[in-house]
Amino acid sequence: MHSALSAGARVRVHGLQKKTEFNNCLGTVKDAADGGRFCVVLDGEAGRELSLKPENLSLEAEAAAAEEGPDTEEGSEAFEAAGTYSKTFCL
Repeated sequence: MHSALSAGARVRVHGLQKKTEFNNCLGTVKDAADGGRFCVVLDGEAGRELSLKPENLSLEAEAAAAEEGPDTEEGSEAFEAAGTYSKTFCL
C-alpha cells in the first residue's frame, strides 16, 4: 500500500495517539517527508500540513470501501479498486 502513497493521493488519517483530533480526517499527500513520512494537507483545516507515518494513512478508496462494505455493489468496486479486503484503519 505504501508505494501507492504519492503526491496527490487522497488519504484518511487514523491511529494517531498524540493528535487524536486528526483521526478520521481526509487530506491529500503533498510529498514524501524525511524519515519515511508523508506531508499531508488536511481538508477543512485551512490547509494544515502534517508529517505522518504511512501506517497512519489509508488511501481514500480503501476508506470508502470499508464504509460501503464488500457486500454491496459500491463496496465491492471500491475494495477491488483498492486491492484489499482488510480493514486496517479506524472510521
